[in-house]
Amino acid sequence: MKRLVTAVLACPLVLTSAASAQDPLACLDPGVADTLLAKPGQGPYKITRDWPTGVPVMTLPEDFEFIGSRTSPYTATVAFATELSASETAARLEDALAKDGWARRDAPAIHQRGFRNPSRGPKPTSITFCSALEGHTDATLTRAADDRTYITLTTQLRGASACPSWDEPGMDLMPAEAMPLLELPEGDYGYASGSWPTAENRVESTAQLQSSRAATELLEFFGRQLAVQNWRREGQWSAGQLHGSAWLSADESVYGFLTVHDEGRERYTLEFRATGFR
Repeated sequence: MKRLVTAVLACPLVLTSAASAQDPLACLDPGVADTLLAKPGQGPYKITRDWPTGVPVMTLPEDFEFIGSRTSPYTATVAFATELSASETAARLEDALAKDGWARRDAPAIHQRGFRNPSRGPKPTSITFCSALEGHTDATLTRAADDRTYITLTTQLRGASACPSWDEPGMDLMPAEAMPLLELPEGDYGYASGSWPTAENRVESTAQLQSSRAATELLEFFGRQLAVQNWRREGQWSAGQLHGSAWLSADESVYGFLTVHDEGRERYTLEFRATGFR
């Protein structure tokens, strides 16, 4: 653990995305940097060794070493490392959070779609924990090459944070099953939250992205992914800072609406809404 702690302390107390235009995480241990970027939020971001404002204080196992936190305008991520295996880490994390009123609530595979961050390194384990008082937090566990398990807990700072409701009575699974997988551009900073039901026959996926690409380029970038997954473009529009396109699933049972909202300063809000026919 000593090497990890030394690497963290070698950085300034507060590290921001503006600290180095080339590599703002150059002073961090690679394992620490990868952990804090595992679920990156829309820039600008700030990395500190403090617990971030807006994230509930949680009682975690003593052998979970706190690495630091990463905050952006939309999300806050706290990071830890442990010598335990990924399965042991998941069990210990679940037991510890249960004492604070958090319950594990894994999403069915059909809800682990929509916008996703690009795959990088070992495939992580994703777990959602829900609290009646605090909403939900997303945990990611990654077993790294240095035989440590890195843990991140990510909380949304804006928008609804209620527990997902995919198993409510009357929920139509058809649009969820049709929801495409949309991977964010490699090399851009973004935060994708998977997909969640918002009505009986509607599922939505949103993401925040910082990119030098134009909004129309992003629309085409995701459009190519939709076409590969056999969605058919029905139309496209632009109105001020809002750009979008309409799609129809291969079996013509679900309408899809892709929107890119240009918020300025190379920041975008992305949304894909899948609505089933009744």
